[in-house]
Amino acid sequence: MIEIAVAMGANRNSADEELHKSLNLEIEISKITTPPEEMRDMSKMYNAMSISEVETKYPFIPWGEYMQKIMGKDVPLGPDETVIVTSPEYFTALESIFNSVDRRTLVNYIMWKQMGRMVEYLPKEFRNIQLNFMRKITGSTVMKPRWDTCVSWTRSMLPIAIGSMYVRKHFNADSKSKSDAMVVLLREEMYKIINNADWMDNTTRSTALDKAKAMTSLIGYPLELWNDSKLEEFYSDLKVNDSSVLDAVIHVNNFTWNFKLKEFRKPVDKKDWKLYANVAMANAFYNSLVNSIYFPAGFLQDPVFYADRPNYMNFGAIGSIIGHEITHGFDDVGKQFDKDGKMVNWWDPLTEEKYLEKSKCILEQYSKYYVEQAKRNVNAILTLGENIADNGGIKEAYNAYQSWVRNNSEEPRLPGLEQYSPNQMFWISFGSTWCSMHRNESMSMIVQRDTHAPTEFRIIGSVSNSKDFAKDFQCPVGSRMNPEAKCEVW
Repeated sequence: MIEIAVAMGANRNSADEELHKSLNLEIEISKITTPPEEMRDMSKMYNAMSISEVETKYPFIPWGEYMQKIMGKDVPLGPDETVIVTSPEYFTALESIFNSVDRRTLVNYIMWKQMGRMVEYLPKEFRNIQLNFMRKITGSTVMKPRWDTCVSWTRSMLPIAIGSMYVRKHFNADSKSKSDAMVVLLREEMYKIINNADWMDNTTRSTALDKAKAMTSLIGYPLELWNDSKLEEFYSDLKVNDSSVLDAVIHVNNFTWNFKLKEFRKPVDKKDWKLYANVAMANAFYNSLVNSIYFPAGFLQDPVFYADRPNYMNFGAIGSIIGHEITHGFDDVGKQFDKDGKMVNWWDPLTEEKYLEKSKCILEQYSKYYVEQAKRNVNAILTLGENIADNGGIKEAYNAYQSWVRNNSEEPRLPGLEQYSPNQMFWISFGSTWCSMHRNESMSMIVQRDTHAPTEFRIIGSVSNSKDFAKDFQCPVGSRMNPEAKCEVW
C-alpha cells in the first residue's frame, strides 16, 4: 500500500502513517465479516428488506442516496424497493467501526481498495510492486509477459467477442455431440441413484427426481455466437480508446455495468444466450438459481476430453466432472433450491436428518486430511459441497461407463499400458485429470479460502469411498484406499 502511494507521488512518511490506519480499519472489518463456512446456509443469507427499513436499521449510511447514485438517474429507486441484506450482524457491527475512525482514514481506505484493483493496468513500475507483494502471498517469482496479461484481460472483459472467435476457429462439432451423449448417460445414473436411495421418503424422492429431470444442460456454445448482427448489436455502445490500457479497462467496465442496468427489472430469461456466451474458458458450472449445468466449449478439450480417445478415459475425466456438476444440485447448498431455482425447503424433516448424517461422514473424513505444504488440515466445512459433488460425480461417471459398455462393447486396452484394464484406466484418467503442483504459499491460500479441497484429497477422498475402485484394483479391505467404513451421500 505504501509503495503504491509513494509511486503515485505521496510522501513516504505520511503514507506510512496514514495507510497503517487504513490497514487497521481493514483488519477490523475482516473480523466482523461473515465466515464463508456460515454463508453456505442460504436461508440465513436471504434477508429481504425495503430501502427505508435498511436506512432505519443502519442509519450510519444514507443507503437510498448511495444506491441511487450507483444505479443512475435512469433507474429510479423508491423507499419501498426491496434489497437483500446477506448479513445483518455485519452491518450492525460496521456502524461502530465507522464511528471509531476519522473521515480521512475511511477515504484513504476506499481509495486504496480502488487503486489495488487498478495496479495491474498501470506501468511496469507499479506491477513490480505488485509482484513483490504476490511473492509473499503466492510464492510467485516471475511477472507474466504483458501479452499474456493482455490476452487474459481481453478474454475476461469481452467474453462474448472472444467466445465467438474461439468457437469459429477451434471448436470441433464432434466434441459437442459426444459430450451431449455422455451427459444423457450421466443424468440417467443420477435418476437411478435417487430412485435407489432407501434413506429418502417417497415425497422427497419424487421432488428430487423432478429437479434432476428439470436440470438444463448447456453444452458447448449458443448458436448466436455465429451471428455477426447480434454481436454487433450487443457491442454497439462500446467505444474503446486504444491510447491507454487503463482508459480502455474503464470504458469496458462502464459498458458492462450499463448493460446490467438495462437488464434491471426485466423478466429473467434463464436461457438467454448472453448468459452462456463466455465459452472460451476451461471450467464447468452448476447454477442453482436456474438449475442448469454448463460446459463451455473451451472445456471440451484435452486433458479432460478428446472425442477420438477411448471412452474409459473420457468418462474418467470429463464424465466425473459432468457428474460432479449434476450432483451440485443436491449438495449442501444445491439442496436448498427447487427445480425452478427458488429457495424452498422441499425436504421431509426425517429424510433431511438422514442427509445431514451422511454429510457428517464426509465432513469427518475430509477434516482428517492433513495438507503438509500448508501445515493445516482440510477445511471440511468450507469444502463440503465440492466433496459431496466429487464423490457423487465419480460414482455416476463409473456407472455411466459401465452402461455404455453394456450397450456397445468393451474397448481395447491402451497401447503401451496394456497391463491396465479399461476399468483401471477409467480411474487413472480420473486421477491424472487433477494432477497439479503448487508453491507452499499458494497451497496455504487454497486451504484457507478455496471451496475445493486440494486436488490430492479430491482424488483420494473420492476413490477411497468407492467399492468399484477397490474391486478394480483389488485393494485389501481395511487398507488406506479401501477402508471398511465408507462415506456416501449420493
